[in-house]
Amino acid sequence: MNHHLSSRPTASSILGIACVTVLGALSAGCAPPVIQKPGSGNSNTDSTGPLDGRGLFEYRVKNELVGSCSCHAAGVSGFDAFLKTGSEYESLTAYRSGIMVPSSADQSPLLTKGAHAGPALTADQHTLVKGWLDVEAVERGQGGSSPTTPAVPFIVGDYYISLRQLTNDPLARITFTMELVSGRTFRLTKLMLTAGPSGGVKIKHPRLVYITAGGAALEPSDALSTIDVTAEAGKAVQIGSGALLLPNVPASSSLVAFVFEQIQLVNPMPVSVACKSLAMFTPPVSTTLATCASLCHSSVGTRAEASRATRAFPMDAALKTDQTGLANLCVDALGRINVMTPASSILVQYVQPTSLGGMASHPYKLDDATTFNNFKAAVSTWAAAEK
Repeated sequence: MNHHLSSRPTASSILGIACVTVLGALSAGCAPPVIQKPGSGNSNTDSTGPLDGRGLFEYRVKNELVGSCSCHAAGVSGFDAFLKTGSEYESLTAYRSGIMVPSSADQSPLLTKGAHAGPALTADQHTLVKGWLDVEAVERGQGGSSPTTPAVPFIVGDYYISLRQLTNDPLARITFTMELVSGRTFRLTKLMLTAGPSGGVKIKHPRLVYITAGGAALEPSDALSTIDVTAEAGKAVQIGSGALLLPNVPASSSLVAFVFEQIQLVNPMPVSVACKSLAMFTPPVSTTLATCASLCHSSVGTRAEASRATRAFPMDAALKTDQTGLANLCVDALGRINVMTPASSILVQYVQPTSLGGMASHPYKLDDATTFNNFKAAVSTWAAAEK
């Protein structure tokens, strides 16, 4: 998979706990644990709003377009529907091979059509739609770069960014720690590229993209422009010096993601990546992930951030009984644990209550010490079986 980086300077709450029925492999009678959201309203610990492409559309753009373009919920004047009721995002982004979501937002018919049989977008609507289209373009890699990795918020803590969508390697990842220097200046440290057992991962010229409600912009310093590094299968390698200073972040509510001039799996090997002990993962661990899925990490997530969270770590399988899906979920989770010291794993620390030392970088926590300790014990037992 090869991609080339654009030289363009810009590329383009409600806490609801869903009641889910966990069947079969999720153990009858064992209700998923309750998740809480600490620090509500605190911009230093709270999760950002929906700033990914789909989230922006669903929560900021859809109602504006549905109200102004209601004729297009069904075919009209020889044109196929592109705002089908109940599947607005899918029908709009797929319409005529993606003509509505081009590499340059200004070329989208949504913005160029103007007044016709229906009204033109207002100035405010135009700005809103353009910002969304900019984010869609950069996420899809339509500006000349690779598509983006999953995006993360500017919150102090440790981060795991899966590269599965870009490499087809379920354990390939970029990890780092985010530190606040002062004001809107952050520093990334311990910046590492890790490959899974199915092959090495090569990245060339990685670059960060800032994502806001107003659009997407490449991080201006381009400090990683000379990076051309390969992590061998099953190994990790430092990216550059391992540290990157990010001054003047657009806003504390921004998201940040990586794009690459080139990213590919090298020397792939016919290795089947699988958990050694699925029985130790489901139901003990997957039951907790079912709650995470019902909140954020699935297509039925109730949170505004659900589409971003699902892209980062899809957990739909935790809500089902399909064994193949649960086996794939187990592999995704496996990359997020340290089998030697499972208590230090991101999978555990992300849901650890902040009162017990958990990281604010993942704002949803298991609600009490007992529930958390039970989950940590389940992960530890599973991790021991995966050594």
